[in-house]
Amino acid sequence: MRNPLQDMDRTTAIQLALLLMVVPFQILLTDWMGTPEFQRSDSLRRLVTNAQFYYEQYCIDLSQLRKNIRVWVFREALSLDDYHEPETPPPPDEPKKVNDKTGAGLLGASLEVHSPRPVEVQYRVGQVIKHRRFNYRAVIIGWDERPKAPKGWFHGAVPASEMAEYLDQPFYSVLIDTRDRAPQTTYIPQFNMEVVTQTRVIHPSLDEYFENYDTLSSSYQMRPWMKRIYPHDGP
Repeated sequence: MRNPLQDMDRTTAIQLALLLMVVPFQILLTDWMGTPEFQRSDSLRRLVTNAQFYYEQYCIDLSQLRKNIRVWVFREALSLDDYHEPETPPPPDEPKKVNDKTGAGLLGASLEVHSPRPVEVQYRVGQVIKHRRFNYRAVIIGWDERPKAPKGWFHGAVPASEMAEYLDQPFYSVLIDTRDRAPQTTYIPQFNMEVVTQTRVIHPSLDEYFENYDTLSSSYQMRPWMKRIYPHDGP
């Protein structure tokens, strides 16, 4: 003979379990006021523990719910379309340009070979520079003969009457020394730069681009993958 409980779905089973809990719960409430305080506290603790156990087993996995909430917060905070588990970063010698959030090849992040080298480009990858206006130190990690940036990137940088001249020059991607600013990469025009010698830069991404600092040339030596992109730069 078939057991009728086998035909019962989860919802019906939960409802039946709640009904069966009514009688002991009524007894608990009846005896509640006639017991010492420590017994009432212990009974309440056991009741909450049991309720949480049954809730997690038959209604919802609270640990999974907490994980889903963390994933949702992560996605909303970073405005991502899809959530992916963090990937292992590539080795330092793999082609990688940081902070190119707006599209491939923009802001000095192109992986195309920069050859031949234009005469107008005065500075080289690996050189340490100082910003003429803001006085921060930085190391060059890329350059463009003419700026390649998202639309509106330079809005407000200079008056509109000077914009054409401002954009008619090489631009450089640089890592700013963390002693001068919080870790960041920026994109600056050539006329705002001047080379400094015997100066090292501190930045968490420095090892991704360079192997060491060459005191003879006062510049950083590029890693092989960078040297392939900028074959005419470096000491």
